[in-house]
Amino acid sequence: MNDEPLSDHDFELKTELVQEQLRARIKMQNEEFSFPLTNERVEGIYNGDINPKPFDFEKAEAMIDHG
Repeated sequence: MNDEPLSDHDFELKTELVQEQLRARIKMQNEEFSFPLTNERVEGIYNGDINPKPFDFEKAEAMIDHG
């Protein structure tokens, strides 16, 4: 099944489902941490108006190497 190409419809459906799940996770985590993000900020994230903070791969690797 993994070897079969996705139809355009299936790809769009999977994209929508993943985005819906990730939006739910953002809301859930925001609630879990006592709402550090305002509703406006969450909407900005959903709309792509907020640039993510760059991940520091060097720092992460140093933490892994040195525990």
